[in-house]
Amino acid sequence: MQKNKQKNKQKKQRNSLNYNLFKEKQSIAKMLVNKDHIRYSLSRKKLLSNNLQLINKNNKIYENYDIFYGTQKILRYKKIYLIFKRKKWDKNKNKSKNLNSKKKFKKINKKLKSKSFITWNKYTKINVLNRFLSKGSLVDYYKNSIKWKYSLFPRSEALFYDFVKILNLTERKLIESRILLYVFGLVFKTLHKRKHARFIRFAKEAFEKSVERERSRIKGIRFVLSGRLKGKPRSSTIRFKTGKLTLNEVDATISNSQLHVYTLYGAFGMKLWINYK
Repeated sequence: MQKNKQKNKQKKQRNSLNYNLFKEKQSIAKMLVNKDHIRYSLSRKKLLSNNLQLINKNNKIYENYDIFYGTQKILRYKKIYLIFKRKKWDKNKNKSKNLNSKKKFKKINKKLKSKSFITWNKYTKINVLNRFLSKGSLVDYYKNSIKWKYSLFPRSEALFYDFVKILNLTERKLIESRILLYVFGLVFKTLHKRKHARFIRFAKEAFEKSVERERSRIKGIRFVLSGRLKGKPRSSTIRFKTGKLTLNEVDATISNSQLHVYTLYGAFGMKLWINYK
């Protein structure tokens, strides 16, 4: 009898352990699916996500992440604000439409004028990265890169302003290197093969100045571009490095990212390493 009791106890313990492991695996799978879903949904709305953190506590997932609003999105919100300001709302006509538009306007103000985390629910917290930017801090970046505005950014002026803002945030270690590389990919995608050499000079100059600035937290940068550059039949790679960057240091904080860009001239690969202080 005692042996049977011991066996039953052991079986119960095993079953409980298996059940707990199954629950943990299920929660991890849910978190990974949620990460991809959040990134995809934000990219559909033309928003860039950063530092996505999902924490599981008592079978409830808590979300913490950062958002960067592009200039096209902000200009759209400003247009809505001006329309709302100019219109004279009649109290007797279209009351329901007026209420819906007012609700939308309040949400937009919360997003743009937030000085702390936005809490949409008990389990989600969003931090807007645009509030860390100011006109005074962006003047130097704008002056240094204005000569490339009409040669590399002829179609989209908003992309140029996004590049200036994201470069400022990367130097202060507020945004991931993945997003900076994504912007470089958007710039390179629309270029003609004759402008590939110009793009390489632009990238070199931008990275050199970001290392030389006093307030930047970047020690060194390494950039690699590979593919059929300048419309040549064979692929070639271009590498350049600025500042101090060693992969053998134990205390080094290096963020790396990789990207594939698909153009009319074929597929190109980009790699970026940033060494922070």
